[in-house]
Formats: sequence, C-alpha cells, structure tokens
Amino acid sequence: MNREYIPFDYKKAEKTAERARAFYEQKKSGVQIQIKSCASLKLPAAEPLNSFSFPQDMERYLDKIAERDYLFARFHDKIEDDFIPSTSPWYGIAEHTAFLGGQVDFTEETTFQHQICDLSKASEI
Repeated sequence: MNREYIPFDYKKAEKTAERARAFYEQKKSGVQIQIKSCASLKLPAAEPLNSFSFPQDMERYLDKIAERDYLFARFHDKIEDDFIPSTSPWYGIAEHTAFLGGQVDFTEETTFQHQICDLSKASEI
C-alpha cells in the first residue's frame, strides 16, 4: 500500500484532549456521541476473516486493516471533529487463545476459540 504520509496534528489532538478533560471534569450530566460510520464514506468491503490463512497471510490482513484506517482518517480530514487518526493490530480473545497454544476457528466476521483446559477439574487446580 503506497499512501501519502499524513503528519500527525498535535494541536488538534491537544484540543481534543482538552475538550475531553473539560467534559469529564464538569459537575453536570452530559452526553458524548461517537459516530461509527457515515453513508457518504465508501470504504472497501472487509474481506471475510476466513479468506485469510494465518499466520501466512498476516501481512496481507494487516495491510487491509491499515488501508481502511487510512481511508477513514482521510475522510475525517474534511470534518471538524475530535477524531484522532490511529491504527493498531486488533488483539482479542482469539489472538490471546492462539498465543496460549489453543485452536481458533475463523468465520466470515468473527473467530471462535476452543477450550484449552478441562474446566470440570478447576477445583483441583
């Protein structure tokens, strides 16, 4: 993926942090709204998780995640909001299970981990 470098906007990040601190320090109730998607934002469809062969396709998978994050960040360049662009590998129960040597099954949209210990004998541990 070859994309234009976007320098981090430290001033915007600091203003966002200041607004967040002020919101949480106030003595009255309030509401924060997070918009998760926008109809005019056309992101490429996410490939089904089970279309990847892990660990062989790890870099291709991470490239796909980074591409979507990049496009999402560029979309926010046009909006005056508190979004701070970032990306990171996703770490969840499936990754944790795999690190412990457990079996993980992939479906199109999620993962399922297999039990790695016999819980019926938990009282013996």
